[in-house]
Amino acid sequence: MSDTLLDTKPGLASGEPQVAARSMRAIGTSATVAVAVADRVDDALALLADDLQAIDDACSRFRSDSELRQVEQSSQGMPLAVTPLLFRRPRSCLRGCGEDRRHRRPDHRVGAHRTGLRPRLDEVATADLPPEYHPQPAPGWWQIALDPEDRTVAVPSGVHIDLGATAKAFIADRSAQRIAAVLDCAYW
Repeated sequence: MSDTLLDTKPGLASGEPQVAARSMRAIGTSATVAVAVADRVDDALALLADDLQAIDDACSRFRSDSELRQVEQSSQGMPLAVTPLLFRRPRSCLRGCGEDRRHRRPDHRVGAHRTGLRPRLDEVATADLPPEYHPQPAPGWWQIALDPEDRTVAVPSGVHIDLGATAKAFIADRSAQRIAAVLDCAYW
């Protein structure tokens, strides 16, 4: 992660706040923080960097050591206790999909199955399948089990969760609130 000073603007009249912004690369995108007190911009960037590292440690689909990947590999459909940070992400995702299971929408969160059929349908129709072959439905979000009381997640084998978009939105909101509270200044 690197940071760059984007802008510092003095207030129009004496006593007005100076706006300063910094940007850095993180979690596959850029992140920018702006504060109304220029001498607090480095502190704001440090708080943002801490939050981005925490969400990457918990929710990255690209790192084999992330908590999310460890749960996917270890769960095999059995409930595993997870951190509060990770638990909140699939819960929000599932709500967006229709967690009550009555309104199943297209599933864009299920790893390899989200890219379509493999192999092509015409290849499957002509393939010689062993007599013991029994097709199974692709695993979907409705098979992920969350227990808020015990803060556990059960992920069936073959399901890969992609929390990228929701995790980025979540951490932007969380960081903005934290920066405002810790630094006691306006932020953008």
